[in-house]
Amino acid sequence: MNLKKVLQLMKGVGNDLLRWRNSINFQRFEYKKGKEVVSELDKKAEKKIREGVHKLMPDYKIWGEELGQEEGDINKEKFIIIDPIDGTKNYLAGNPLFASQIACVEKGVIKWGIINLPALKEIYLAIAGKGAWCNNKNTRPSKQNSLSLAIQCFGIGHNAQNFIKLPLLIKNQLAEPRHYGCAGVHFAFTANGRTDIYIAIEAAFYDMAAGLLLCKESGLSLCDLNGKPLKLKVREINNQKGLIIANRYLINQFKNRLSLPDFHATNHKNKR
Repeated sequence: MNLKKVLQLMKGVGNDLLRWRNSINFQRFEYKKGKEVVSELDKKAEKKIREGVHKLMPDYKIWGEELGQEEGDINKEKFIIIDPIDGTKNYLAGNPLFASQIACVEKGVIKWGIINLPALKEIYLAIAGKGAWCNNKNTRPSKQNSLSLAIQCFGIGHNAQNFIKLPLLIKNQLAEPRHYGCAGVHFAFTANGRTDIYIAIEAAFYDMAAGLLLCKESGLSLCDLNGKPLKLKVREINNQKGLIIANRYLINQFKNRLSLPDFHATNHKNKR
């Protein structure tokens, strides 16, 4: 597979998103569920990515956030995962922190992933076992070794109460909390050292597939909110109870003071 062509496809769609937002009434949107929104441009972008994928990788099936999953078993077959606009609310508001994501899964294992941040002119690529790059340069994650001094990013999903509950995990070591409103940005910033530790809950697989591989290939440690190491397999990711990503120093400090508040990840009750 020629990943250069996939990168070109994602860059092209990113450029389209910037152009569409400036030329169309992009305030038109609807609610999918709860407070999660989808715009006509989410669907338009996914359609264009799907068309490109079918041409470049005709033997792969597709699972897209907006247009659904083609029939097949993701744990046994080859799939391309698409999130056309991650951070739709940011995108609609003119905020530059949004992303387009694509990932390859073969027999339930993530093989490569791409996160494009069009407004920031950054595109991230991760290949399993080979590394991670931003604009063709190796990603450089944080070397911060003190949790109490770390820039701490929280992925709260679509439940604002999580922004109150998640920081309780680190209690008096809460230092520099951030929330960017886009999982792809959270992963990219963590992989490239703009965030020291990422603590998340309520993330769907298509939000995480590319980003998890990106952070792993950048040399970071991944675990769930119980401190259990996270493997990059679809079954395990879909059953994860939250997510923490950081270097091993910060992960170990987190594990040493692990104390779960009374909340649960989406669709997975926290059994105590």
